[in-house]
Formats: sequence, C-alpha cells, structure tokens
Amino acid sequence: MSKVVQKKNHWTTKVNECTICKDARGELNVQLLGGAENGEFAYIGPVNGNAVQYRHGTVSEGELLLEVETLSVSGLPLYDVLTVTKNCKGPIRLKTVRQGNKLNKDLKHYLSQRFQKSSADYELQQTIRDNLYRHAVPCTTRLPRDGEVPGVDYNFLSVDEFLKLEQSGTLLEIGSYEGNYYGTPKSPSQPPSGKVITGDALQDSLPGSQQSTPRRTKSYNEMQNAGIVPTETEDDDEVPEMNSSFTGQQREGGKSMDSPCLYLLI
Repeated sequence: MSKVVQKKNHWTTKVNECTICKDARGELNVQLLGGAENGEFAYIGPVNGNAVQYRHGTVSEGELLLEVETLSVSGLPLYDVLTVTKNCKGPIRLKTVRQGNKLNKDLKHYLSQRFQKSSADYELQQTIRDNLYRHAVPCTTRLPRDGEVPGVDYNFLSVDEFLKLEQSGTLLEIGSYEGNYYGTPKSPSQPPSGKVITGDALQDSLPGSQQSTPRRTKSYNEMQNAGIVPTETEDDDEVPEMNSSFTGQQREGGKSMDSPCLYLLI
C-alpha cells in the first residue's frame, strides 16, 4: 500500500470530537473504561443514549479517549482520567478515535511499534510514556548511580526479579542497554497515597512546558546515540515493529536475552 493511501487511512484523519454536558447529578452518562493500570488506553464504555446530553458531536462505545478538555490523557490510569472529568466545570470536550490494527486499547502493542520522529504516532507514544511515569517507577537490573534513590528514580532489581516481573505481564515495555535490563511498568491499581493527577499538573507537562521531564530528553539522546530509538531520518514504512517481550529469546541457562530497547530512562 502506498504511503499516500496509508496517510489517508491514518487514525489522525478519523479523530472524533464532541462536547457533553453533565446532568443534574454531575454525571456524563458515558462510562469510561481501561486505563494504564490495566495496560490500556482509557476508552469509551457503554453510553446511556437516553440520558447523555450532547452539545456537539457524539461518541461511540469502544473509542479510545485521547483528550479531555485539550489535556492528553493517553497513558494515564483511569482514576486520573475520572478525576479530570469530575473536576471539569461545565460541558466537557472529548477527543476520541476508533480502534484499529496499529492503534487499539492495548498500550503494550502500541508502544512496541517504532515511528518516525515528529510524527503523530511518535508524539502520542511520548505522551503515553510521560503519563506512565507520573505514578509508575521504572525498573532496571543495573546498579544505582550516585544520587539515585531506589523506588524514586528506579526500582533496582536482580535479573531473576526482573524476569518474573516481565512474565507476570506487569511491564509494558522492556529492553536492554549495555548489558542491563530496563522496564516500564503499568501504573499501580490504586493511586499511591491516594494521590491523583490534577488538570493543572497535566497542563504543566504538556509538550513545550517548562516542567516537562528534562531528564527524559537526556535519556532519549543516549538511546539515539546507541542506535536503539529511531532517528529523524528513519521512515515510518521502513522501521520494523519492536518487540515488547523477552519471550522466545533465550540465553544460556534459560534466561531471557536482549530485546530491542524502547524509550527508557537510563
């Protein structure tokens, strides 16, 4: 299929926008499901068609929720998304998209793919990773560096501990760099200490914000220098999908071997 046809069929051409008013009880009458704690995008559940009050457009069950009031919510746990919608005053603007082969509710599947830098898919992946790290602590088998705090910068694990975590399905992204394993876990099932992300906190870390993860930029540069993440010259159609699992790659003694590393903190 030609690149022109692919672009015409790209999910960005099918994004749906709508505005929904809350009822007297403050309900949208649109159920939200999924969330990063389940390894999924937040998505639209059952819609109470008799009660939902649309001001503009409509939503359909199964659509992925990309934005709430211009805030990018991909990669957030459902409890954060629900808090954002609850705190919205007046009609709520939602941006959604139908699920497809490359973009469906499975975060691990979407993060396993590589896209050209500056493309919409690349930017969406970055948003997902930024949102994942709001609650989840990345893990690695390397030793702590000076100034790094276990449980804050990383969860430092043995190889066996890491592999057990991967086999349990907890990790959304895994990879290796300089002989060490790295992993991006799902968000916790409950917010740590009852803390959820406010809309203001999300706004502060949108692309271009002064508070948007500077150390992530350093990590990206290190990965690019190692040839692990895509460069600006790579083409979408020429870049293979990445593997988000060690399954099937073995080393001596049955231990899992290297898997392509995605965008991981180093």
